[in-house]
Amino acid sequence: MNTRYRRLEPNDRGHYPIDLMGVELGVWEGSYQNQTQRWLRWWDNQGNLLRTGSEQARLECLHTEQERQRADRTCANPTGWDSPTAGNGFNCRASGSGVVAVGEKSAIASCS
Repeated sequence: MNTRYRRLEPNDRGHYPIDLMGVELGVWEGSYQNQTQRWLRWWDNQGNLLRTGSEQARLECLHTEQERQRADRTCANPTGWDSPTAGNGFNCRASGSGVVAVGEKSAIASCS
């Protein structure tokens, strides 16, 4: 392995590819940790921005909340189902607080 530094040229996107790792390093302008400015960020070798841990967690929380809302709507209106799980992937059952969805697709989260 060559231990010398060498100057890299930016690719068509203006990023600096690091082939050994399959990523690119480039400048991204936006808000991060309540500061809007230019940041060094990582992209994959197809040019897709790699999310930070907090960005990924926020996205997963949003998807979980959307899935919970879908389950609520599905269980609130089961008209026309042949069975409690027909076509929706949820098993809806009554509980003391109303109808709840249980099964692989049910999830409850609090996103802040």
